[in-house]
Amino acid sequence: MPKFGITAIACGVAAAVGAMALDSPAVSAGGAAVTGHAHTAGIRLNVRSAPSLGAARVRTLADGSRLTIACRVTAQRIAGVARTTSDWDRLSDGTYVSDANVSRPVRPTACIAAAVPDAPPTDQAGFIHAVAPLARQSMRDWSVPASVTMAQAILESDWGRSGLSRANANYFGIKCFDGVHGPIAVSCRTYRTGECDRKGRCHTTRAPFRGYLSVRDSFRDHGRFLVVNSRYHNAFRYSRDPDRFAAAIAAAGYATSPHYGRDLVRVMRGYDLYRYDT
Repeated sequence: MPKFGITAIACGVAAAVGAMALDSPAVSAGGAAVTGHAHTAGIRLNVRSAPSLGAARVRTLADGSRLTIACRVTAQRIAGVARTTSDWDRLSDGTYVSDANVSRPVRPTACIAAAVPDAPPTDQAGFIHAVAPLARQSMRDWSVPASVTMAQAILESDWGRSGLSRANANYFGIKCFDGVHGPIAVSCRTYRTGECDRKGRCHTTRAPFRGYLSVRDSFRDHGRFLVVNSRYHNAFRYSRDPDRFAAAIAAAGYATSPHYGRDLVRVMRGYDLYRYDT
């Protein structure tokens, strides 16, 4: 299969500079445990499966309950009784509580990032084989051509090799907006990324990107993201015409690279991704 070398140089493709993360997600302990207590002014503290108000509530704890905190992650910002913070505390059993409602003697250490559990292989054939079912499911759910979804995942994640995809399971460079990560992602992480203006002049900036618990969630959120954002509505006129769909999302500003639409088509043609649209 041909190699294009597009991702590493395309401005506006967030995953290309994912290795320059300013903050990493965390899913395993990074230091000594800290003992804390629920501090909720008399109400019960929600314990969740992930660091987000949108995550499933596993149980509740009474105000004053003792907590064993393994480490902390940075996720959804919460205004609580103890403080306003984006820190979430990972408890010893792998569940999470917002640090906004926790009293503790010291701030817990940051958790150590772990590999995404369902990450695809990073070789080209293995990557395509692994993500094809996810892209085809997105096509059924959201009417996004599977070939376009796969081409975007290849470009945005550099075949799953970018820091953003490895650490945050974000395969499409989708950002958080106003600190909101949506109903599928579980966190926001700040990365240095490249942006280009309409004249093709590029610069480096910082932006918050969505973090996911799985690659499957990243693919689910990608289809949903295109559907719920009105700027991409025109693209769905071409759900059966992948090249025009790719051009439409590029024209709507999915990435700031002036060549983004052409790059997508080049990937789709070079790897014959159209065969997954049937």
